[in-house]
Amino acid sequence: MADITISQLTNTVPTTNSILPISKNGVTQSTTLAQLSSLPFIPKAWVNFNGSGAVGSALINSSYNVSSVTKNSQGNYTVFFSESMLDNKYIVSCSCDSQYVASVFSQTANSVGIVTGLPWTVAYNANSVYVVIYR
Repeated sequence: MADITISQLTNTVPTTNSILPISKNGVTQSTTLAQLSSLPFIPKAWVNFNGSGAVGSALINSSYNVSSVTKNSQGNYTVFFSESMLDNKYIVSCSCDSQYVASVFSQTANSVGIVTGLPWTVAYNANSVYVVIYR
């Protein structure tokens, strides 16, 4: 199997229809981000957000395919996707800062619920929460 590399990216955030030059076996081909995202090892969504604010909307620092993050209560967040997943059978990798842990408490095609806090105890707000979705 040949390596596929992205040969050039600009300082702009690519959209689903962005044309990206891809090099395979020395031949550069144009492909869209949508075509790349159909590959199983490419994240379908990701977000870095600040979970320390008041209940309501969380501040998104950086994201892809995430429309918003709602802070439901202390240490309890829902990440909403811009484009829905096929179903709820995707893989979620999540973590956060400090001594806290992050874990998944719900998954739908439209969103994923994340809770942060001390293991097996009380939920606490995390300053930075990181979530990556694979399908």
